[in-house]
Amino acid sequence: MDNSRNSNGALPPSWLFGSAIFLGAFLLFQIQPLIARFILPWFGGGAGVWSASLMFFQAVLLGGYFYAHRLRRREIHVLLLGVSLLLLPVIPAARWKPAGGEEPVSHILLVLATTVGLQYLLLASTSPLLQAVWRGWSGGEGRYHWYALSNAGSLLGLLTYPVLVEPYLGRRAQAWLWSIGYLLYAGLVAAVFLARPGRWEPDGGSRAPIREFTSRIAVWIAAPAAASVLLLAATEHISEEIIPVPLIWVLPLSLYLLSFIVSFGGWYRRRLFVPLAMLGLLGMAALLEWPSLAFDAKAATACVSLGVFLAGSYCHGEVFLRRPDPQHLTRFYLCVAAGGSLGGILVTIAAPLALPVAGDFAVALTLCAVLLVALEFRRQAWWRAIPAAACLAAVAYAAVMYTGALAVDSVALVRNFYGALRVTEEHTANPKLKALVLTHGIIEHGSQLMDPVLRRQPTMYYAKGSGIQLAVEHSRPRRVGVIGLGTGTMAAFSRPGDVYRFYEIDPQVVRLATNTFSYLSDSEARVQVVLGDARLALEREQPQHYDLLVLDAFSGDVIPAHLLTREAMTLYLRHLNQGGMLAFHTSSKVLRLVPVAGALAKDFGLAGLVIDTGDDPAVYRRRATWVLLSRDARIFLTSGPGGFFGKGIPPWTRPDVPAWTDDYSNIWRLMR
Repeated sequence: MDNSRNSNGALPPSWLFGSAIFLGAFLLFQIQPLIARFILPWFGGGAGVWSASLMFFQAVLLGGYFYAHRLRRREIHVLLLGVSLLLLPVIPAARWKPAGGEEPVSHILLVLATTVGLQYLLLASTSPLLQAVWRGWSGGEGRYHWYALSNAGSLLGLLTYPVLVEPYLGRRAQAWLWSIGYLLYAGLVAAVFLARPGRWEPDGGSRAPIREFTSRIAVWIAAPAAASVLLLAATEHISEEIIPVPLIWVLPLSLYLLSFIVSFGGWYRRRLFVPLAMLGLLGMAALLEWPSLAFDAKAATACVSLGVFLAGSYCHGEVFLRRPDPQHLTRFYLCVAAGGSLGGILVTIAAPLALPVAGDFAVALTLCAVLLVALEFRRQAWWRAIPAAACLAAVAYAAVMYTGALAVDSVALVRNFYGALRVTEEHTANPKLKALVLTHGIIEHGSQLMDPVLRRQPTMYYAKGSGIQLAVEHSRPRRVGVIGLGTGTMAAFSRPGDVYRFYEIDPQVVRLATNTFSYLSDSEARVQVVLGDARLALEREQPQHYDLLVLDAFSGDVIPAHLLTREAMTLYLRHLNQGGMLAFHTSSKVLRLVPVAGALAKDFGLAGLVIDTGDDPAVYRRRATWVLLSRDARIFLTSGPGGFFGKGIPPWTRPDVPAWTDDYSNIWRLMR
């Protein structure tokens, strides 16, 4: 069709359309982790920030598809492209930083809308818009495979960010590079529109076709919604229940995009993918029924991610098989985007309100199985429908047993934007060491012994012999700052007249530490709790003159990167007395965080030790690694009662791990 002509002149070459679609999709998925990198530190660095961001991107994608469905005048689009260029580079303004205590989801949506809203909407509209323009100018030819090309660009953008962009460029350099790419993209789209005058035919959409498409439209919305719910819920499940690694969401999202490529590229075959989708759902359900299977974290992550791909391929493949005549192309894409956006809303907003437990993944599996059964029974394909019904029964059973076990075994269950928290009773061989344990996913965030005589005794990472216990015993601090509240265990070290000031971003953690655990209420010190991100709070506060400042804030199994940067260290030292001590809790199953602390110590000329202690059931101690730092090297040379002599080693450093900054951090080099 490249040489087709009509009264308006020659049709622009198809490579120009394809290049604009591919580049637009590439930029669409590069901006997601890039902008999240800017705002993650403002909202605690947790997985909820990514979920809220993804919901925003899905909603704006829907807006972009609606815009493409209604747009008829090229002048409007070229004008908006010009306006969007004036808003570059895409760097969030500092005035949008939260003050602390705000509702995070709406604040995140506002920041994203003002920073990248227009650019993202225009990028999102590219594939359906240019396909509609091609169809209108070519006389009716539809190129659905360009949607596969679009998703290929998205996949490449997603995969190259953590491998080629994030490790080597600072945030601002990334933003400027992306802005240059966006300028090139705007030029390609403008070239398409300016190469040929005239309008294109509108989407052929009278009321009659809508009535004819009712059943198909239901699938166009429901199937992408089920796939989207599964993607988000599976990502949550992996990052909280299997392997809490930063950027782990890249794997399931990549396979989700691959399912679009397979389906819209014309490779979907029902007789192959229906049984594969059943196997994928059953494999994921097995992880719910037998949680011990998740002990092999890599295999479990691969199983869930593969399940997302297989179920997603089925959902998107069934959508593609029901694609309409090209004259209804933009309406079709609008419905697909509506389904994806609906899935994001269900997981990010509805689920935390409706489900007190982290049962999103179980519900998502059940929804996908219900869709599978409904479609196969509707077609009366009995040889697939009956096994699908058996698959649904097995998935539903596993889902009910999993969510029921969470509720039955828990003393307390709370959930919000920052995740689902559970308090459970843990019994040991010694009945006096029965304890209440606070967990977030598979990570224990603190505990307290239930025996009235022992309940003031610090436990787990703070127990006798731990690095933090040695630090308190040696320095006898009077003013203590603690980043990360947990169960409030640090308050167990307090004495009358002390001041213990905790910084905590999650209000549910504050409620549990106050109402379920008693370290705070038992303390004889003056206890203060500051709600909000610790760095933002420390930036606003006058110097606090801490004798000891403790960093024990974890997102999953790692300290959020923005709390381990030069900028953060500058803040800590501003609030620390000249002879005071910093204590970093660096225990992690997935990352080696000690070299990061060591690099900071080297940059700031600090002395320090690494105290690594193992499990000790006799004092209810968990294995922990603490890095202790101070401006005064003499602190770590003292011997005698409470001294450190012989109890630790200097902070480890690695030549390939420089000190992190707000613009640069590289977790890949630190993976275990």
